[in-house]
This record gives sequence, C-alpha cells and structure tokens, in this order.
Amino acid sequence: MKLVLHKEMFNEVYNEINSNKKRVKIIYGGSGSGKSYAIASKIVLKTIQNEGCNVLVVRKVGNTLKHSVFALFKQIIRKYKLENKFSFRETDKIIIFLPTGNQIVCKGMEDRERIKSITFPNGILTDIWIEEASEINKDDFVQLNLRLRGVSPVQKQIIISFNPVNAESWLKSYFFDNEYDCYILKTTYKDNKFIEQEYADELESLRITDPLYWEVYCNGNWGVIDSSNCIISLKDLIRAKSTKLTDYEDGEITISCDVARFGDDATVIFFKKGNKVFPPIKIDKCTLTTVADRIYGVYEDLRSTYADETIKINIDSTGLGIGVVDILRKKKFDNAYVNGIAFSHAPKDKEKYADITSEMMFTVRDILRDEVVELPAIEILITELGGRLYNVDEKGRYKAESKSNYKKRIGKSPDYADALMLLFYRPKHIVFM
Repeated sequence: MKLVLHKEMFNEVYNEINSNKKRVKIIYGGSGSGKSYAIASKIVLKTIQNEGCNVLVVRKVGNTLKHSVFALFKQIIRKYKLENKFSFRETDKIIIFLPTGNQIVCKGMEDRERIKSITFPNGILTDIWIEEASEINKDDFVQLNLRLRGVSPVQKQIIISFNPVNAESWLKSYFFDNEYDCYILKTTYKDNKFIEQEYADELESLRITDPLYWEVYCNGNWGVIDSSNCIISLKDLIRAKSTKLTDYEDGEITISCDVARFGDDATVIFFKKGNKVFPPIKIDKCTLTTVADRIYGVYEDLRSTYADETIKINIDSTGLGIGVVDILRKKKFDNAYVNGIAFSHAPKDKEKYADITSEMMFTVRDILRDEVVELPAIEILITELGGRLYNVDEKGRYKAESKSNYKKRIGKSPDYADALMLLFYRPKHIVFM
C-alpha cells in the first residue's frame, strides 16, 4: 500500500528509531519530549511496511495500557486516516494490520510466564517496546530480550523508554555505566516542535519550585527522587496533571464534596468520568443548602449527558457535612447513590491502615501509580496531594500525617486533597436514591 507522509509531521530527532541497526534502543529524557508519540508512530509505520512485523508493547501493570499506549496507537492510526486498514480488539488490547495480519499486542508484566506464551498467526515476534521502563526490573528485561528470537526478514529491536527519575535505577547501571552496546537517544521538551507553550513554561517553572524535578522532567538528567516519606510521589502527580485522556467514556461517574467546617476552609466539589477528573468547583462561605444545590446541579448536568448511567455522590459527612447529606437525600435522584463518608469512620482494611484518612490517601496513591489518570493542572491540588507524610505505627499499619499537623505545616486546610480522596474512595455501604 502507498502511504504519503510529510516530514513536517514528525520531530526529526527521532528519525533513527527504525533505521538504526542496534538491537536495543534507549529513548529517555524529560517530559513533553514527544518520545512516546514518536515511538508509537515509528512502530505503526514499521508494522505497515514490513510483512511479518509483530510487536509486543509492555508496561509493568497491564491495566495502564488501555488509556496510554493502546489509546495512543489508535490516535495515530486515525491521524494517518488508516482506520479501515486496522482492527482494534479492545478486550485483549491487540491491534491487527488487516492487509498482512501483522499485530501490535499490549501486555502487562505482572506475570512474565504469560509473556513467553505469546504467538502470532503471521511470523514471529520482531519488536518489543518497554514503556515506562523504570517500572520494571532487570529480570523482566532479560526475559523479554530472550523472547526476541527466531528467523525473520524483519530487523528485530527492543525500544526502552523512560524518564530518568532515579540515578540508582538498574537502567543506569545496566545500560549506561557498563556501556551496553545499544543506541541511546536523550530528548527534552525542546526537541518537540509540537509542544504547547503553556506546558513548556510549566516545566521550566520547576527550576524555582523544585530544582530536582526540573533537572529530571525538564532537562532529562538523572536524579534521585521520591525517596521521602510522602504518601504520593510528585512524579505520579506530574504525570497525572500532564495526561490528557480521550478514552474515558466507559468509566463510572462520581461526584465528591469536602464541606467547609471552619471560617477559612473552602467547600470543594470534584467530579470524574472514569479516570478523567474535571476541574473542581470551589465555594467560599455559603449555606449548606447552597452547597447541596451546587452538588445537585452537577448531578443534573451529568444526567443530561449520561442519561442511563449510575452516578455516585460521596460527601464528607464529618461535622456540618452531614447536613448536606440530609438535604441531598430529600431531593429526587434517578439511579444515583449519596454516600456520607466521615473522616472519623474506621478504615475498611483495619490491619493495613490506622485510620480512614490513611486508607483514602494510599488508595489515591495506588491509583495514580498503577493506572492512567488525568488530574486538572491546579497547583494547589498537586501541592496538597504531594506534601502529606506517613509513618508506620506500632501495629505495622500505614498512618498518614494527622490533618492538624499537616495544616500547621502547609498553613491551610487540604480541602482540595480531601475532596479528591473522597472522589476515588469506595465506601463499604452505599445508599441508593
């Protein structure tokens, strides 16, 4: 088939990804460099141009693939106007080039033995892309490398992409310090001619707010980060606020509200569809009826768009918040749940967490670490989520820094973080309205 593409469509720095003859290719550097888009584009082109080209794309956790690389491949194929040449199997995350049967298979590395059993109807495995390679370990790489074997007219390659978040990573010692025979390309946002200026400015602003992250995510240099006892890593927060989800329509709908209890506190309302979190609504100094009406207004707007879907509403019922719950439960809802969740409640997992706040915070941590999430790029939210510390109590349970101590340390109530914690929390008991 004939495919006409213009060089203006690509960042030239990535031209050698397919043409270089090295078996292993390291593409690393800062955020916003366009490396994932470039690698996915090159893989699509190679799949089209070479019969018998079959690709395995891996990340450590399989459920992160649907909204990351799988969605990226679909976006690129649509941009090339080639949808009619490909088949997309959403359930097992396989993309098939119909004229030849070549496949792009997306898999998680939770079980390395399952990777060994992958076969292809047309040819053998010729290409592997390890995305977010800092998530896997050396043994994972060794097994993947051994998987790339057999006779094929297609040049074999392993592409490894990552941000250099930790100078103590096996990636640095294995590939860089020992001068592994591979192709290495380092890029930053300055190599991406398509980057939004707003995002470039945000990366540069880290020079003042966090010089260490500026070195890693702006300049692409090796760093040593995420070593403190913060519950949620800034790396995961930066990734989430930089993510733009387009494939979220099949996810559940949740509304949350942290109700102001004191004079300087603010009431904050969030809502999400799937893992896409929309910008919050902040309300200062208002009545409980006003808060309930704003929440109900968000519900009505969502219902008008998603007529038949269930909507969950999680409200902080500590103190004055119980009044908002009572008002909402008197309103007319269609297929909705209103849950009052008090920060004084016991956690669901009492053996792992000392209190419900700790359980909520670690739930958000796990979701941001293991799934693809879009957070609104609001600095106060990122600051509140990323600054809370934890320790382990005498029973071996995780215990988040108390809210009173955290308020003293940051000088305000973490209202945005509390509302977001409620957004992702699944209470034991729900009330159907």
